[in-house]
Amino acid sequence: MKIRPTKRLILFAVLIIFAALPAALVNSAAGYLPILSLLFCVIISLVQTLAAHNCIEVGAYSVTGECYRGNEIDFSAEVKNKSILPIANMRMHYYVYNMSGNFSYDYEFYATMSPKQQRKFGFAVSFDHVGLYDAGVKTVEIFDIFGIFRVRFEPDNSCKIQVLPRKLRMDKLPSDTKMQTESSRAVTASAVSGSDYTGVREYVYGDPMKTIQWKLSAHSATLVTKLLESYTNTGITMVLNFAVPDFDDDVRSSLFDAILETSAAVGDYAHREGLDFEVMFQNSGIKHRFAPVSVNDYGQMLHRMRISPCSDKNSGCTTLLQEDCAGSYAQANIILCTSYINDEIIYSLISLKRMKKNPILFYFIPRGVYDDEKKELLSPLKALSFANVQYVVASDAQEVAQ
Repeated sequence: MKIRPTKRLILFAVLIIFAALPAALVNSAAGYLPILSLLFCVIISLVQTLAAHNCIEVGAYSVTGECYRGNEIDFSAEVKNKSILPIANMRMHYYVYNMSGNFSYDYEFYATMSPKQQRKFGFAVSFDHVGLYDAGVKTVEIFDIFGIFRVRFEPDNSCKIQVLPRKLRMDKLPSDTKMQTESSRAVTASAVSGSDYTGVREYVYGDPMKTIQWKLSAHSATLVTKLLESYTNTGITMVLNFAVPDFDDDVRSSLFDAILETSAAVGDYAHREGLDFEVMFQNSGIKHRFAPVSVNDYGQMLHRMRISPCSDKNSGCTTLLQEDCAGSYAQANIILCTSYINDEIIYSLISLKRMKKNPILFYFIPRGVYDDEKKELLSPLKALSFANVQYVVASDAQEVAQ
């Protein structure tokens, strides 16, 4: 609790001066009545305000703690004056903050409370971006009758909001029949027993030690892995790259939304087709792997997903592409969702293609970029075209799902 004066303190000081004039001019006890009466009223008002502070009960909540992007959530604050004293003026500050710091909503409302009165205030907030939000009454200020002093305190209440990706339907992936055939026939290194030896390839991090061709590795001065005729899993691995270029906050959040909603749409497609589906991403150097069944499962992942700058190497996706996705037992279909690409990412996708994987790139660039800037952003994709790696350029997930 904090007691602070308001701007009316200056006016009160002027009134004190005028109230003191009779005491200075009139040589009797009656001359002190104005200033004593004024001071007595102010003290009573201050005491009443302090007493009211201990009798105020504030509760804040939302109708639901979860919604899809673009929808509204109704919030309300319930205030109860448990004392027999009235409250002349009270101000409450309600907040809704994104835990990533790129969204804030502030709402102030004033109230006058009668003795034993209970009031409820409500409003709606629209959420344009996916993420985790914290909401509640941040501060409550109670003013005395004269508005000279205010008592400020922070109630202990808040609620957590999860804003999930929108549900979008994707009926096919951007890959032709030849690529799907290559993917389904991709060979993997497996146990020697019962499999036919078909050739070798360069060793990739994650390959089992038992599949290394040691004699040939010794002659070639590099590790090579035996290829055995064994069909791989034709499921889908979705790699999400949250390293977003340095646009303004709203654009960066929109790109983040596009990555998550595309992931959810591909996951829905995979489950309708009976394919295994997993999501992989890396933040702060930590790898995360999930197997969401529906878009609602993304609520469990949001607290680990953070937008990061492109300069943050710990948030990159190349480690996942070069190690986890290139492993012999990894899924055959690798889909990368990103709004940032560089030569290392391009090389990783082409390498997956050479390993008989089926890499697909969903590349998101914001609307409204100038032609020269757009040309520069798209220039790295030429190498993917030569390598026959499928890619889709879009501004949001809706364009991908169509």
